[in-house]
Amino acid sequence: MSGFDCTSVHDVNFDAEKVRFSHQLINRNFGPSYQRSLLNATLAVFGLDEISTRMLEAVSSAGVGHVLLIDSTTVQPWDSNVNVVDVGESRATTWRNYLLARRPEMSVTICSSVTRAEQASIVKKSDVVFCSLEDVAFCERLADLCEELDTPFVWSGLGPSGGAVSTFIGDITDSVARFARLDPENRIYFRGMSGAINLECTLTGVVAASEIVRLLLGQRPLAFNRELCIATDRLSLLAVNLPDSAPHRTFTDPLSAPAYYGLLSEPAASASDTHTISVHDLQRMLKDKDKIQLVDVRDPYEYEYAHIEGAVLMPMSSFFDGDAWTDLDNTKTPVFICRVGIRSAEVLALAHARGLENAMHVGGGMVAWSATIDRSVSAY
Repeated sequence: MSGFDCTSVHDVNFDAEKVRFSHQLINRNFGPSYQRSLLNATLAVFGLDEISTRMLEAVSSAGVGHVLLIDSTTVQPWDSNVNVVDVGESRATTWRNYLLARRPEMSVTICSSVTRAEQASIVKKSDVVFCSLEDVAFCERLADLCEELDTPFVWSGLGPSGGAVSTFIGDITDSVARFARLDPENRIYFRGMSGAINLECTLTGVVAASEIVRLLLGQRPLAFNRELCIATDRLSLLAVNLPDSAPHRTFTDPLSAPAYYGLLSEPAASASDTHTISVHDLQRMLKDKDKIQLVDVRDPYEYEYAHIEGAVLMPMSSFFDGDAWTDLDNTKTPVFICRVGIRSAEVLALAHARGLENAMHVGGGMVAWSATIDRSVSAY
C-alpha cells in the first residue's frame, strides 16, 4: 500500500523517553522495558471521532510509538470540541499534525482510504486495532479480520447512559456480535458535542486507552469479553460480563447513511434527501419572512443558549407527542432547524407523513450557521 510501511517502527529517541518518564515510572515500578514495549508498538485506529481522538491523546502521552490513522473524512465545525479547528481539512492530517506537535518523536502514518486487502495489511502489522465508529456492520467486519489475523481488537461506543468499552482476543466472532446490542436506536444522538456531554467521550476514550496499554504491555485487559460501562452521570465504572454465546449476526451492508453515520431513521433519511437546504439558502429565505416559518426543534435550554432571530421554539418531543402541529403557521412553509440537522430531519419526516410535503430542514443546523453565516450566534 502506497505510503504505508510498519517496518519503520523503531526505538527513536528512547533515551529522551526515559528522561521524560523516568521519575514517575520508577515510583510506579514501570521499568524501561515497559516503555520500550510501548515505543515499539503499533496501534491502528479506524475512524477519528470524539472517542478515538480522546483515546489517541492518552496513548500518545503514555508513550505508544507508532500510530496508523485510517480515516477519509474532513474536519467539521463540531470537531472544535476535541481541539481541532481546521474545518474542511482532512481529519487524519489534522490529527497527525496535532499529535506530532505534542510529541514529535512519534511515528504517525495516514491511511486515508483503504481497500479490504489494505485493511488486512494494516491489521496484520498492528499490535492492537481500535475502532469506535457507529457503523456496527463495519466494526463487525473489522473484528472478523482481527480474529482471522489474531490481532487484539478494542471496541468502544456510546449508549444512552454513557460509554462502553470491550476488548476481544482470539476467537471473537460471537463476542463481537454482542456489542451490536448497542444499536443506533438506543444511542444518544451525538457524541461529546457540548458541555457535560463531552465528559462521556473523554472518560470512554481514556478507559479505551488503558485497555490498549494493558494489551501492549502483555497484561490481561479489564474488558476482555466484558463490557466496561462508563456511567458519566454517576462517574462510575461497571464491568458487565458478556454472555457465553450469542447468535452470530452477518452484515452485508453498512448500517450508516454516508451523511449521518447511521443516526437517521429511514423516513428521515428519505425526506432529507430531497428537502434539505443549506444555511446559505436559509439566509436568503429569511429576507422574505412572510413565506417561511423557521422552527427550532431543539430543547428550551439549547434555544436559550443560542438561536437565530425570528426562529420559533417547538421542541422535537412536541411534534412526536402531537402538540406542536397546531402551532405551525399554515400560511408559510415550515423550515426545521436543530443543532446539526438530525432532529430536524426526523421532524421533517413526520411533517411529510402528515401531508406537509413542502416542509424543509436545514442541513448542518446551528453549527453550520454559526461557522459560516453569523459567528455571533454561539456554537456549542
